[in-house]
Amino acid sequence: MVFLIWFIVILCFRPELDRVEGRREKAKALAKELGPLNQKEKFVIFTMIAIITLFMLKSFAPVKAFQDLDRGFCLWKTGAARWRAVHWLTMFLKAHWLTFVLGIALFVLIRTNFMMNVAAIAISLPVSLVIANYLGVAGHVILFASLVTAGMPFNLLIGAAPNAIAYESKQFTAGEFFMYGWVPSVVLMALPALFVYVIWPLMGMPVLIK
Repeated sequence: MVFLIWFIVILCFRPELDRVEGRREKAKALAKELGPLNQKEKFVIFTMIAIITLFMLKSFAPVKAFQDLDRGFCLWKTGAARWRAVHWLTMFLKAHWLTFVLGIALFVLIRTNFMMNVAAIAISLPVSLVIANYLGVAGHVILFASLVTAGMPFNLLIGAAPNAIAYESKQFTAGEFFMYGWVPSVVLMALPALFVYVIWPLMGMPVLIK
């Protein structure tokens, strides 16, 4: 998706200049102005390394501060999120197994534009994993397909912090972001279909269960 998104951006928003002169010198000058790392910057680096280490070791030292996951389960307990997930996913109950997998991925893609990706997955997986058993779809396929779309909200600025950061450049409007975001979203839905139906089975991953 990195290369495809780059191609889509270049195609839809062609750069006005092929080359910006003096950018390397400007970057070196800005880096020189920053100076050496201060104590606060070192503290941030240490904190980030510690957090990443805890996530890597969470199976040995579980971390309970998963607010996004808790938020997802709270939305699930209220009934509203459950109603949406159940009514959406049960539409694919008698569909082809690939349509069901892509339907789950699409549901997560839509929801992740409105909430954190972990919460979107926490809402959809409990229902989808149950239905997957009736269709003979392996649970890890549901999980991986959901993870692919969960981290790529291309339509709304509130979907991810990088979206809002990019918006601060004032180079595009929220409407343009929403409209052009459908292009990578459609491409994103095509890639899981290719991987689920062709590439993962070739890699030896069981997609269907007997």
